[in-house]
Amino acid sequence: MTNLSTWGRGVNRRLSLRDIPGDVLDQVTVRDGLGCTFCRYLGLTAPDDEPLELDHIQPLALGGDYHWSNLRWLCRSHNRMRGARRRPRSVPPTWLLRLAQAGQLEAHVNSCVRQGRLWSPVEGRLLRQVSQLLHGRVS
Repeated sequence: MTNLSTWGRGVNRRLSLRDIPGDVLDQVTVRDGLGCTFCRYLGLTAPDDEPLELDHIQPLALGGDYHWSNLRWLCRSHNRMRGARRRPRSVPPTWLLRLAQAGQLEAHVNSCVRQGRLWSPVEGRLLRQVSQLLHGRVS
C-alpha cells in the first residue's frame, strides 16, 4: 500500500505512467472521475479514441511534483495544448475539429446524449463553435 500523503512530494523528474503506483492513480480518479477534467469543465465528453494522459496541475517545469493532489486526467488534445503553460480551460479541444472534418461529430454528440454522457457546452464561444462545426460552416 502506497502512502498517499507523502508519495510523489518533491519528485520533479519526469516519470513514466507505469512508475506511478496504482493507488496514486486511483486517488486521482476517485477525486476527479475518469475523463478529461477540462472537457468536463467545458461540458464535453471526449471520444473514446482520444487517449487520457496524466497532467500536472502545477507543471514540473514550474515547480510541480507527482503528489496525487497535483495530478489530473486530461485528454491528449488538452494536455498537448497546455504543455508547461497555464492555459485557460476554455480552449476547445482539437478533437472537435478532427471529428467534424471526418463527418463524425454529430454521431459523437448523439451517442453521448443517448448514453447519458456529458454533452452540453457551457461557454458561449464554444457553443457557437460546436454549432458551426455541426452545420459544416468551419473547416
